Amino acid sequence: MLIMTCHSRWRNLLANICNRKDNMENNSEYEIKKLSELNSSQVEQAVAIFIDGFYYIYAKTVSKDKSLLKELFMDALDYDMVFVCLYEERVVGFLGLGNRNKRCVALNKETCKRLFGNFKGAMIYMQMGGILHEITVHEINEGYIDYITTDDNYRGKGIATRLIKYACDTLPYENYTLDVLSKNTTAKRLYEHLGFVQTHIKKNLLVMLGGFGNQIVMKLEVDKAQQS
Repeated sequence: MLIMTCHSRWRNLLANICNRKDNMENNSEYEIKKLSELNSSQVEQAVAIFIDGFYYIYAKTVSKDKSLLKELFMDALDYDMVFVCLYEERVVGFLGLGNRNKRCVALNKETCKRLFGNFKGAMIYMQMGGILHEITVHEINEGYIDYITTDDNYRGKGIATRLIKYACDTLPYENYTLDVLSKNTTAKRLYEHLGFVQTHIKKNLLVMLGGFGNQIVMKLEVDKAQQS
């Protein structure tokens, strides 16, 4: 399918959305940091938001026990590939990025076996690792939006938009790709509103068997010339 270059369109969209949200909250009260820059309490907040945001997937494919999921992902997340939005020092948004070298989650096989038993742990590592570890972009200027989610109490306040705008404005990638599940129509509409366009559909048997539909691949091209 055709990929449109967004140029100033995406910047205007992101700026307008953030400006509208700033009328509700003071912009200076928001801050974006790497997960590696947070204290232990904030890291736990971030992981909790991540688990809540994607629980509908991991409850089916890994475990319904949030304490086990917390321990699994505390160990698996790459703390330098995750960015969080803080509001008054509290984590309210989560953005996990990947690139041509790695994804932001790398499951540890021994941790999987310790948490879930030798057989189940090995199966989780093999099946989920095949999805979570797969490199999805291949150029040096490409970024991959692995995960984006917000605290339930801060939905509708432009947190996801802030995180994407931060990535586009401050990181060196010239385009961003993401996957969205076909049944997650709300997220797909948000990404379209931010300037992402659908490029193709990936069919994954495990995703389909989980009842999540297909993986829709979307792309946003960033106009770095206009930023400078």
